[in-house]
Amino acid sequence: MNKLIAVTALIASIIISPASAAPLTDEEKSYITIELGSLSVANICGYSVVRGSLSKLGDQMGVDDRIGTAAIEALKVGMGTDYDRAMLIPEVTRFVNETVDYMATASRNREAYCRKFAPVLLDRGTIEKKTH
Repeated sequence: MNKLIAVTALIASIIISPASAAPLTDEEKSYITIELGSLSVANICGYSVVRGSLSKLGDQMGVDDRIGTAAIEALKVGMGTDYDRAMLIPEVTRFVNETVDYMATASRNREAYCRKFAPVLLDRGTIEKKTH
């Protein structure tokens, strides 16, 4: 009986205590930055995202697919479009917001933005010149 009470108390404390995810790792932050940068540069500078490149990059960096999915959903929230709330991760959403704010400021000078970031992402293999 005492074990049952102890287990019940432990479960209750876990349920009642606020959930706290681990902070993002440097790899996760880098991945999110490259993911958002690839999407941004593709859109602003006239490139396209290489199909499958971001998943492959996540695999190479050891970043869970959920991080990339959460970043895309957080981006949708910021854009005011439909999103899947169940896929959001608060730490990812906060980092996406910071990253998008930086990119919005940096991209005000479109030419400089494209000149600075496109070559890096081309070398990474996440974007390519559009082919029509």
